[in-house]
Amino acid sequence: MIPYATDAPIYHWPKATVALIVVNTLVFGFTIGLTDEQITPWLLTYGDGLHPLQWVSSLFLHAGLMHLIGNMIFLWSFGLVVEGKVGSLVFLAVYLGIGVAQSAVEQVLFLGLDGGASLGASGVIYGLLAMCLVWAPRNEFSCLVFWRFMPSVWEVPILWFALLYIGMEVLGVVRFGASPSGALAHLLGAVIGFPLAVLMLKGGLVNCENWDLFAVLQGRQGRSKAKASLMLAKKKAPRFGGWSSTKGKKRPEEAVTTSPQDRAADVLGRLQRLAAQGDADATLAAYRKARDLPAWSPSERDLMDLIKPLLVQRAWSAATPLMRDYIQRFPDQGDRMRLKLAQVLIRNQDRPTNALRVLAEIGALPAQLDALRLQLIRQ
Repeated sequence: MIPYATDAPIYHWPKATVALIVVNTLVFGFTIGLTDEQITPWLLTYGDGLHPLQWVSSLFLHAGLMHLIGNMIFLWSFGLVVEGKVGSLVFLAVYLGIGVAQSAVEQVLFLGLDGGASLGASGVIYGLLAMCLVWAPRNEFSCLVFWRFMPSVWEVPILWFALLYIGMEVLGVVRFGASPSGALAHLLGAVIGFPLAVLMLKGGLVNCENWDLFAVLQGRQGRSKAKASLMLAKKKAPRFGGWSSTKGKKRPEEAVTTSPQDRAADVLGRLQRLAAQGDADATLAAYRKARDLPAWSPSERDLMDLIKPLLVQRAWSAATPLMRDYIQRFPDQGDRMRLKLAQVLIRNQDRPTNALRVLAEIGALPAQLDALRLQLIRQ
């Protein structure tokens, strides 16, 4: 499963990632033909004391062409996410910091060995993967997968991708124990990268727009803690039956008996009021509940009236689920909505991979709209 792209928001071009790939490749070219005696001083050696220079030099050495290519592919994909959030200078500091820390710990662990060495950027790359897990668990990697020797492309959530790859290294360490191995080096990098990502997130050094691992686990992705608490309070408030509090006194509410159609109409009216008032989070939460109602079947116009205020308010995260629902419910009228959804995904949510999939579903269009479709594909 080879990652090559991501739909995570990228706010900085991956200049440092590309530079690191170039440097690693050049160093590999320079080391071709060197003897063991010439290259050993630059490896991370075991049982020969501490050598801080090796903590850096060993990161740029690789054991063969496939070792280099594999590491650089993964560095590209993970670097897109991490550097895309923090920029080139911070990314370089993070990259070298994880590499130096992982190499130092590894060399200390094996001070008692009689020889041996390691090399490569794999430990750093696993540290970057752990940071992707903390910062963008709900985003996806586009992965080339060979199943029964046939290539295909899968969109894999970063959460599951990271758990799979890091989990395999945990199993490797359990199998081989605390002995020199690629699994231990990889796991050390992940163990260093994870708390570093948490510290940078909590310290305000990176903005994940409340789509980080903690927001996802707490069910407040895309929302602030204050809004999430308010929504939770609304969910817990009594609606029909039971007891409610009025000026400190409890009284039984009147029983409410309505047909499913009336109930659906009441909910639609409430949704329209929430959308008009600009409460995007509450609108989305109420809409998701409304879809479970037996008689929920809004008309094309009703659904459009909910979507338009959200777009005016630039509440993209709330609008896109309703736009997708519109396309699913009204496929014959959905091409214009697909165009608008693709615009939002590209220009406002930095999710071009998803936008291309939406654009691919569009059929024949009038000339003016087809020109917009081609423009979005180029963009």
